[in-house]
Amino acid sequence: VTFDNGRHYYSNVVSLNGGDKSFPRLVNTFVTTGNLNISSPGQFEYTVFDMNGRAITRGRLSQGVSSVSLPFTSMGMYIIEFKNGNTTYTEKFTRK
Repeated sequence: VTFDNGRHYYSNVVSLNGGDKSFPRLVNTFVTTGNLNISSPGQFEYTVFDMNGRAITRGRLSQGVSSVSLPFTSMGMYIIEFKNGNTTYTEKFTRK
């Protein structure tokens, strides 16, 4: 950034993509239909939580792209948790 007084300032660059490929990833974090598409490198258990911590749905993913039916219509933010043994990974998504 260059300000009117001629000073230059730089900020840190943080990569948001390209994380750990050993966990499932949401294909899109904005959901407008009743399905959530997930790309999974293997078999994982998943649980979808609302922002109050209540479990909405759960199931098992197989390797490849899976479509998970969302049994709710309320708009808002949700958390999906992926488990494989003792390893857990979470990601958030928005239902629009």
